[in-house]
Amino acid sequence: MDYRLHMFRSRLSRWVRVSEMFFIFFATLPCVLVAVLSGDQQWLSFGLVSSSVYLVQSRLGWGVFPILGHGVLIAIGFSILFLSQGQGTPWLFASLCATLGAASIGITYFGRKLRTLGTWILIPSLYLACDFYDSAHPQGMISDYLVLLPRLSVALIGPLLILLIQYRFNRTDGLALWGIPHNIAGEREQGVLWSVGGIFVALFVTSFTVQLLGIEYGQWIIWSTVSVSTGQLASMHRKLGHRGWGALCGLLLGLAIVFLLPLHGPMDGFAAVLLPVTLVVRNYPIAFASRCMLIVIAAGSISQSEVAAEIRLIGVLAGGVIGVLCAYLSLGLASLSRKVQSS
Repeated sequence: MDYRLHMFRSRLSRWVRVSEMFFIFFATLPCVLVAVLSGDQQWLSFGLVSSSVYLVQSRLGWGVFPILGHGVLIAIGFSILFLSQGQGTPWLFASLCATLGAASIGITYFGRKLRTLGTWILIPSLYLACDFYDSAHPQGMISDYLVLLPRLSVALIGPLLILLIQYRFNRTDGLALWGIPHNIAGEREQGVLWSVGGIFVALFVTSFTVQLLGIEYGQWIIWSTVSVSTGQLASMHRKLGHRGWGALCGLLLGLAIVFLLPLHGPMDGFAAVLLPVTLVVRNYPIAFASRCMLIVIAAGSISQSEVAAEIRLIGVLAGGVIGVLCAYLSLGLASLSRKVQSS
């Protein structure tokens, strides 16, 4: 029996980082409990903040104050992107979104490991801002914002509890409880400025188009632009392919499940709770396919799921292609610049 259990754990660990899966569940638990007790499904969306903060805390060794600082940065990013929408000036949201996205990449100038921090500031800020704006009343944006902003603090409870529990049972460095461990940034990323320029242009184009045309779920297009940016053309093409096939397979599977098991109430909420868990699946195509499948299931009815699937697939492909094209542009300009300097 022990041997079989060991084999099961070994095989499972090849696909999923089991400990991180458990901790992500724990990190999002306060938001899930509030959602269940209050009946307000918006609380499930704040689980993305909890999982984002936990992932940075676990990989960079954040203490209490850096965790709180990370939460403040997410709140600032969310505020900027949420309030800049619907102002009749698409360029404002596009400029701010492009600046935030470029900064999330540019932070690697100070150390490659900081890409994790930049990524998990941009993703929750962008997704929450777009999600909540789509469901907000145009005349009540400020009042909705004042209700939503304090809720971000609840999303920090889970990661803080995890830190305190881990510190209690595995105490190693007194600074780890409150501050930042030394030398967490790693080596500086070389040639990052050209990548930042390419990301800025790509994000400006996609976010401006999303705002100008009023595209629903536009955050999927915008994030796909950033997601494929790896700094190497071969890996960018590979990741674009993985995202395209993953989206197609996941969306089709999600539609099949919604059609065969139309239990919209409990299944929708359960799918939303499981979404953060896909972040710890080791195989990227499977992780992304699972994420797309759960998004379709969480959308609810069959008609809503079909729309979500179509928009998601188009967004993944469009955003990824724009990101790759802008990467070609930035790499071409970088090569031209080196030739000019050497001549």
